[in-house]
Amino acid sequence: MKKVIAMIVVAVSCLLQQGCYMFVDRENKYYASTKDLWSGGKSFKTAGDAMMLTGAVIPVVGWVTLIPAGAVATLAERCVVAPAFDTVMLPIDFLDNMLLQIDETNYQDVRRRLDSDLDATLADSEYWESRACDKLYYLNRWLSGQCDKKSLSDKQVSAILAILRSWLKGRSDLDWRIMNQFQGIVKAVYEKSCERESLDMLAKGLVEIKGATKVHMYQVIPYEIELSIGSASEGDDHVKFNDEQLMVLRDADIMSQKITRVLKARQEKREKEANGQRD
Repeated sequence: MKKVIAMIVVAVSCLLQQGCYMFVDRENKYYASTKDLWSGGKSFKTAGDAMMLTGAVIPVVGWVTLIPAGAVATLAERCVVAPAFDTVMLPIDFLDNMLLQIDETNYQDVRRRLDSDLDATLADSEYWESRACDKLYYLNRWLSGQCDKKSLSDKQVSAILAILRSWLKGRSDLDWRIMNQFQGIVKAVYEKSCERESLDMLAKGLVEIKGATKVHMYQVIPYEIELSIGSASEGDDHVKFNDEQLMVLRDADIMSQKITRVLKARQEKREKEANGQRD
């Protein structure tokens, strides 16, 4: 009975993976499935693998039937089925890769402008209105990865938030792709706002965004910022906003309950320190 159960478990787990080589990452690749099968690795990728593994737990009968049959099936999948599937996918792979190359070319153009003159590029509203959705993606990518600046000035923070505010004006909702871009940009701006003036501008900019759109702020403010504020206690050094900046956000009904807790914790901490000095 134990052998039967083991055989069933192994067979099912292997069969669940059948055809997985047809769903490999095909980005910038051709004949990706065939390459995946021949690349080795310990995972079971073919029906032949499942047959061989199932045969291995069935003494004698499995050894002389399923294992040889599985080996033949695996060879057929590697040499015939996967290459045939990749051949059928060639037109789709070609189109996808061509679009990726075009997208990369467009991004590099945006990146060069940002690298060469960040202030002027951010201030060019007409530039950001053209193909705005793509530009949001490029800006997020640049800020999150390729940006070589460790900090942003208050002027740059203001310009970035103005781009977001302009895009949001008149909208009431964001689809998940645009929401991810918005949150990524705000997160990067928060991380690169290292001076009080920059954080002042970020808090002010978020309030202006809230006033200019009907979009819920949870779609704009990334989870990481909410988490850092929501989990803050007496030792809340990871919250970069000072009391005044937090009050600006709270008074605009942005994360108001979480901010109230942070302000209370900070006040209690100051009172304890003051009492300790008097003692």
